[in-house]
Amino acid sequence: MTSLKKCLKDGSNNKHGFALIEVMIAIFLFAVFFAVYATSNGFNIASSEQIKEEILLRQLAQNKINELIENPPEEFSKALTLGKGETKKVEGYEVYSTTVIYKEMLLPDYKKMKGLDPEAASSQEETNQFEEKVYEKVKENMEKLVWQVEVTVTNTITEAKYSVSTWLYNTKAKVEVENF
Repeated sequence: MTSLKKCLKDGSNNKHGFALIEVMIAIFLFAVFFAVYATSNGFNIASSEQIKEEILLRQLAQNKINELIENPPEEFSKALTLGKGETKKVEGYEVYSTTVIYKEMLLPDYKKMKGLDPEAASSQEETNQFEEKVYEKVKENMEKLVWQVEVTVTNTITEAKYSVSTWLYNTKAKVEVENF
């Protein structure tokens, strides 16, 4: 108590502590730092969850593609291409479903591919008949042999989707190279 009275009488200031304004500035800086840190952590967690979801969707789609490559459909026909595809739940992952869509491989017409006008008689004479026959035979065989399959995996809750496609080969198709 005597030291307080002495300080008041002398008019000297106490320089051993922090002023209120200094404490307020320190608290403000700490609050700004904490807000930035918490926000960035929140974004990191959300981004990590999204990447985790994408990885799982990709893995499920790739598993289905591999299954289709190992066990292709018994018969490749136009019936496979009808409709919007076959949708099934993923076994072991009840909130995910897969949709499988088959598409035929379609090659363009020879004359359209070459840029020839099918109506012009001179253009038809200029085309190499043998080349055209070979192309038509290759086109016919390729359309029987090669099919495209697209697998889309969907999370039924979040509606997140991932699609992957590949070519399937019809090993039962007969290649015809005769009649040239």
